[in-house]
Amino acid sequence: MLAIRYALTYPDAVSRLVLINPLGLNDTLAEGAPYADVGKLRAEEARADAASIKAYELKNYYHGEWRPAYDRWVDMLAGEYQTTAA
Repeated sequence: MLAIRYALTYPDAVSRLVLINPLGLNDTLAEGAPYADVGKLRAEEARADAASIKAYELKNYYHGEWRPAYDRWVDMLAGEYQTTAA
């Protein structure tokens, strides 16, 4: 996907791109999806915490009906977003 993104972003720098079995890859920009700046997306992810993840999942996956059993999935995802200072 990185190679495709590069080719789409810098078409003059790429003369050929060979893809083998690129199942599921499509040019979302050509389909009308707006460009998403990677830095902006990363900043949004950096703000994610357990509360925001739970609110998102409650709305989009569980239709407003939360069960304590779902907390483990929120905790797992929130842990993936945590960073440590080096």
